[in-house]
Amino acid sequence: MFRIYVWEISVREILPQPDFKADSDLIPRLMTNDDLLRHARSSEHFDADTVQERFSMGDQCLDIIARGKLVAYSWRARTPVETIDGLKLALVRSDSVFGYKSWVDPEFRGRRLFRQMRLAFDPISKQNGTIHVIAYINLSNHSSRKSMRQDSSARTKGWLVQGKVGNVQWSFVTPAARQWVTTR
Repeated sequence: MFRIYVWEISVREILPQPDFKADSDLIPRLMTNDDLLRHARSSEHFDADTVQERFSMGDQCLDIIARGKLVAYSWRARTPVETIDGLKLALVRSDSVFGYKSWVDPEFRGRRLFRQMRLAFDPISKQNGTIHVIAYINLSNHSSRKSMRQDSSARTKGWLVQGKVGNVQWSFVTPAARQWVTTR
């Protein structure tokens, strides 16, 4: 079996943000370990073992709950993250953090919830010395790529091409993206 994936590597500088007002019923909040485990038991989006591992590595996750239901989440990490088929992507710069595994329930799309989560997450990341948020977005994920393009400080810095033939895996990071990410 042959598979190939193309990921856009986008970099967004954390800039001072104007005060924002979230929808009164849709407020992002930083999840605790207990929140994550509760979601792992009640949602197809979270696996308890993966959640525990990522949380123990220092990853952080924001969620938005509406009517008792998880309607959006977004993760940030300083440690290597995994793409499809187990390829690890690592940060090159210590002033950066990965923004990864974001999701918005289809019923709530178009309400700019990802933007609300980003604006809520940025001050938390900035306190930890982060200047840049690195996103790797699958080429076929049109909604995430559109959301990133709507952010005036986000720039595509290059591409990651990943392939697998049988058990043999390979990857290529374009030269401009290599100052931001590397594969392991």
